[in-house]
Amino acid sequence: MEILNDLKALWYSAPSASKKFLVSGILLLIIWQVLYLSYLLPHRILDEAVTNITTAVTVKVLRSVFEGRTFSYQPVTDGANVYSNQQLIFYMKDGCNALAVFINYAIFILVYPSNLIRKGYFVILGAVSIFIVNVLRCVLLAGLFLNHNKYSEFAHHYVFNTIVYAFVLLLWIIYANKKSNKKNSF
Repeated sequence: MEILNDLKALWYSAPSASKKFLVSGILLLIIWQVLYLSYLLPHRILDEAVTNITTAVTVKVLRSVFEGRTFSYQPVTDGANVYSNQQLIFYMKDGCNALAVFINYAIFILVYPSNLIRKGYFVILGAVSIFIVNVLRCVLLAGLFLNHNKYSEFAHHYVFNTIVYAFVLLLWIIYANKKSNKKNSF
């Protein structure tokens, strides 16, 4: 019970801007999750497009990096298969398309106090840069699947996820620091 009282005291002593940020962020996340899980995910409304674009760009980069190999992809029920010389090298499921990363990044930007132009700039620039980092992650994973398969699972689940989330954290830090250093400017 003492912990509850401590949390309550902490909440009441927190600045109102911090409370607004926290409550707004949690509400947006809940709204997003309900909308996504109940309608968007079952119909693949966003996932299909994001997965197909990510896979198509990944295959284009693979073609330029690995000369002498042919790369292709085929959309499937909940993702896309990527082939090298007509052999399956990996399956990109919708959960690996970075949509959740885009949304979490954007929610943080939207609830953090700033002007709308700046928010729009950072959401668009952040989404593009997260997309590029995710494509590079997929290309590196494909390289591991082709050349060092024994390291691919560890890299996929730990190394590359850490890199992507550290990159998003860096974007948030840049956004927050620019805001506090130069009020209402880019």
